[in-house]
Amino acid sequence: MWHYFFSYILSDDVETVYNQNNGAIGIPDRITTLCYHTVKDSCSDIYVCRQKDRYNSDLEAIKNSGYFTLTLQEMYWYMYELVNLPKKSVLITFDDGYELPNVIEGLKKYDLHGNSFLVTSWVNDLDQYRDSHISFGSHTHNMHNQYECPGYGYQGGGILCLPEETILNDLKTSSDILGGSKYLAYPFFDFNERAIKLLKQTGYHMAFIGEYDSKGLSYPQVTDKYKIRRMTIFNDTSMNEFISYLN
Repeated sequence: MWHYFFSYILSDDVETVYNQNNGAIGIPDRITTLCYHTVKDSCSDIYVCRQKDRYNSDLEAIKNSGYFTLTLQEMYWYMYELVNLPKKSVLITFDDGYELPNVIEGLKKYDLHGNSFLVTSWVNDLDQYRDSHISFGSHTHNMHNQYECPGYGYQGGGILCLPEETILNDLKTSSDILGGSKYLAYPFFDFNERAIKLLKQTGYHMAFIGEYDSKGLSYPQVTDKYKIRRMTIFNDTSMNEFISYLN
């Protein structure tokens, strides 16, 4: 049974009101979901990198277009039909946890919210990255290793074939380190029905993949909550392409 709680804020307690120009357009039936990986000053030959100046230009475009940037919890509420959102809403995600200072710096500069899916065994001190502009989800604890499952998926991530007990323990460990977060992005975008069953068994509420098909820029609200599509932003993604994803 769902329990709903309502609260209010007195106008005298509000310091500043920002007009985002996005609340009166209507309720969205689709939410654009974006996926970044690392953000660096120079990307050289790292294909899934986004150069820092281009990343900042992306955020500036989101800000200037009046988009509401979602937390993972707000996405969860939307996916389970618990809330309505402004029509111009977008979910910004980052996989792996590389170069988080650059990621957070941009989000703070434009006062936007992002969500990082972390491989928790790679993080020594999560507290140093905690900020009101970013939320955290799991990228597993230690299953972001190529070809642990040869012949499975795109790069054979361990979530596809390791023993059930190993996967369940990994998912629980990652969630515990993240303070109980129940949202996951599959390593290498690899998933199967067995992995989804184990996520549900561990209490995870949502899971994210990459671009699922040629229509993968956004997803309808009826999409499977454990196969949420995202559009990956590469270093060679042009601004025109980026704007087209938003629109």
